[in-house]
Amino acid sequence: MERKIASRSARWIGALTLAAATFSPHAAAGDAPTNGERAQALFDEARELMKDGKYAEACPKLDESQTLDPGGGTLLNLGICRLHEGRTATAHAVLSDALSQARAAGRADRVATAERHLAELAPTLSRIVVRVSGEAPPADLAIAIDGKLLAPNELGVALAYDPGPHAVRASRPGHVPREFEVILGPKADVQTIDVPPLSPEMAPPALPPVPAPAAPREPAAENTAAREQPEQISPNWLGYTLVGAGGAAIAAGAYFGLRAVSLKASSDEYYKDGNCTRQSCVDDWDDAKTAAAISNVGIGLGVASLGVGVYLLMSSPTKTNASRGASFTLRTSRNGASATGTFEF
Repeated sequence: MERKIASRSARWIGALTLAAATFSPHAAAGDAPTNGERAQALFDEARELMKDGKYAEACPKLDESQTLDPGGGTLLNLGICRLHEGRTATAHAVLSDALSQARAAGRADRVATAERHLAELAPTLSRIVVRVSGEAPPADLAIAIDGKLLAPNELGVALAYDPGPHAVRASRPGHVPREFEVILGPKADVQTIDVPPLSPEMAPPALPPVPAPAAPREPAAENTAAREQPEQISPNWLGYTLVGAGGAAIAAGAYFGLRAVSLKASSDEYYKDGNCTRQSCVDDWDDAKTAAAISNVGIGLGVASLGVGVYLLMSSPTKTNASRGASFTLRTSRNGASATGTFEF
């Protein structure tokens, strides 16, 4: 449904039409207004709000009106409203669509209005440029701005966005993702983000296989008590391996902990009034968070591995052959003879 900017006379005509519809037999029967009628009412309300400078209230009404009953006039007014609201990139996109529809409909007045606003708006657009370090970005690298993925041909291109904060995220399977925050100024601000190669995720150290237990030996029966002699047993290699791996993991965690502290100190040098003043400040802060996470994982795994290894070593006492012996004793006395036997396993 095509709508132009409402004039005072048009509003009176609309009011009379609405009154006539109210007292019509269909209205008395309680028929709900059509989408076109609701869209026109929203459009008229939005136009009044725009005259009073209440663009934050007017724009949602125009948006809803366009959804209910699309029209070139509503779309043009929505673009102008977004422009006054300060959402310059959104306004540029809406006005571009309105210009295409006006040309297709042969509406020279709307074409002139859209072209005038677009010409004034284009030099003021703020933009974000995302570049990837290296000769060619990996095929599985995904970069998103405010949750929307960028196409490969959009990398290195200055893309228009509304002024204000924006979140840039780079991710890749099997790698640690990186996030950046960009705050665009209101007019002709250009922010460039250089995405370095992502670091591979650290896998936890693999534990050595547990050796299978040896088959028990059959105790040999002897007529005399066996001498207690220490039995030679093999060292507990699993315990020693876990202790060594635990120590190495703790050392690695300590190294990354010190690196996190150093990177944070470097980032704080350019952190003022709640914002980073240089790109190196953001990079050092991201690297510090990554190093701190690796430190926590390394120290946690190291302490667990060290504890299990010490427990295995402490719970392996020396065995003796006496515990697997057997004895038999024959005794005689004046009253007769007696025999006793002892078996231990």
